[in-house]
Parts: sequence; structure tokens; C-alpha cells
Amino acid sequence: MTKALLIDIKRCIGCRSCQVACKRWYGLPGEKTSLSPSWTNPPTMTAYTWSRVRFVELDGENGDFKWRFVKEQCMHCLDPACASACFVGALHKTEEGPVDYDYTRCVGCRYCMIACPFGVPKLQWDRSRPYIQKCVMCVERVREGMKPACASACPTGAIMFGEREELLKEARKRIAQGGYVNHIYGEKEAGGTSVLYISDVPFEKLGFPKVSEQPYPKLTAASLEKIPFVVPALAAGLVALWLYSERREKIQALKEKGGGK
Repeated sequence: MTKALLIDIKRCIGCRSCQVACKRWYGLPGEKTSLSPSWTNPPTMTAYTWSRVRFVELDGENGDFKWRFVKEQCMHCLDPACASACFVGALHKTEEGPVDYDYTRCVGCRYCMIACPFGVPKLQWDRSRPYIQKCVMCVERVREGMKPACASACPTGAIMFGEREELLKEARKRIAQGGYVNHIYGEKEAGGTSVLYISDVPFEKLGFPKVSEQPYPKLTAASLEKIPFVVPALAAGLVALWLYSERREKIQALKEKGGGK
């Protein structure tokens, strides 16, 4: 069965333990940021920040304000548009639930960045040979029967990990008890995702994107039928360019190892 995360925004205290745990597990560097009007830090997800907590300031009932904290990461769609757009199979949906990434296959075309309705995949813009980076839901931990690092680090139980169907039951149970919006974000969005949210505040007020309930690969497939043969030819050209670049790097490495001979 498909594993998933259930994020209860009402329980999140904005401690960023999940954000730190992700960086520590994958050895991701801290990022230099500057002072801004927002408490969200870093301001966006990047190739080196796969998960972050977004601080949302809302108007209160008595003229004051209240905070809500939104954990963001890859949504791990059941039918991922990124994987559908990747013509070399660098991105793929695993049996366990996470959408995994194989950098050895990536040619840097960035089609996945365009295809993702949530804007998740990021490129290493600071490198001469960049790769796409994103949350993979700690797939190596999941395969060993462990929780993702973020879920293990959460001190309030705001992040639950388990079978997707069981988490949907838990989400419906909490909603039925009151105090929550009657909406499980991710149950149907983009055809369903392996990251689910419940909240006491409407999701549109928290800045969640409004996306189609239809899986995006079905939408893109209809469009691709109208695209001329030049696009597959372009894809083949990108692969050839990547193979050439790979061969040049190997030759250069051999020359350096042999003292420039």
C-alpha cells in the first residue's frame, strides 16, 4: 500500500524541527538569507532546502492576528506530472509512495520544473553541471521501515506517517470531531497526493494553490498529441548532448589522474 504523510496545520507550532531534520539527514547546507518582512526562512524552497515551514499571519477575530505554520515539500502525487514529463526516467513514483529521483539519468532539461503544478523541483543554479533536487520523502528510510526524518523530528505530532488510506480515515475522524475545515487537501488535488493536509483555516487563506482534481499527466498527454515531431527530436538532442558532456568529463578526469598525459 502507498505510504503518505498527514500534516495537521492546527498542531504545527512553527518550530522548524522538520526543516532542520531534512537538512541533517541529507547533509544539505544552510543558506545565506537576508532580513525580510516575513518570518519564513528561507523565503522559498531551493535545491538545498527541500522542506521548509512557511509562516502565515492571519487577521484574528478581535482585530488582532494569529499565526499558522505550513510545512512545504514535494507533494508526491499519485500520478506525478514531473515523472510523466521526464523522458529519461530520472523521476519515478515508487511502490512505497515517494516520488524518487535518480540524478545519474537527469539531463537537466527542466521539463519537470514546468510540469509540476506545485512548483517543487529546483535546479542547482550555482553549479556548472546542475541537477534537479527535491524532497524524496526519505525513500531509503521508508524502505527500511522507518519514518521520514521530518515526521520523526516533529515534537507535536503535526506530521503523521503511515498508509495513505489509514491517514485519510484519521483526517476524516478529526474533521468530524470539529475545529477543522471540511477539506483534506491532497485527497483529490492533482488526482491525489501522498502528502495530505488538514487545517482549521481555509486552505486558500493559507496560500495553497488551487489545482485540478484530474491527474496532470492526463492533461499533458492531450497537449502532447498536438505537438509536432520536433519535440521528440529535441529530447533526443538533449540526451546526445548530455552523453557528450559526460564523456568529456570522464576523459578530463583520466587526463588529470595521469598527470595531464
